[in-house]
Amino acid sequence: MTPPWVLAVVIVSQIAFTQIGKESSPVCILKFERLHYSTSVKRNLGLDAIKMNIKSICTVPQRRTELTATIEVLAKGNPKNYFTSPLTIARSDYKKPNDAEFLDFWAECKKGETLILSGEASGRVYLEDGREIPISNRTGKFSPVFCNFTAK
Repeated sequence: MTPPWVLAVVIVSQIAFTQIGKESSPVCILKFERLHYSTSVKRNLGLDAIKMNIKSICTVPQRRTELTATIEVLAKGNPKNYFTSPLTIARSDYKKPNDAEFLDFWAECKKGETLILSGEASGRVYLEDGREIPISNRTGKFSPVFCNFTAK
């Protein structure tokens, strides 16, 4: 009778052999920062605004990511559109070739009000090797965002 460890070695060897030369599928995700009051929009444009920053992160180098982003507000218990972006492009750079960062998704808000918000985005990632990958994600549940600067 063959010892069990020999069978395990044979099985692992066969799996490893069949994987040699196979290209692994790239994975890309959208990572959201928490929706927040934008001090940069206030400083640069003089506007009170809620901002949603998103990063597209891949396991392989990408050329760019194209996204459409949406922010929804919970009003009287029902989600309603608060902001929808046009198709927006972010390119990777040589320091972080696997990442593309979106910092321009924002919508004006009324100073002092608290909004219950959620965000989502969808689009495509264009990899350095020419492949395209669909991508989408949500911030998760609705959360309150205060339209004013608060010290951390």
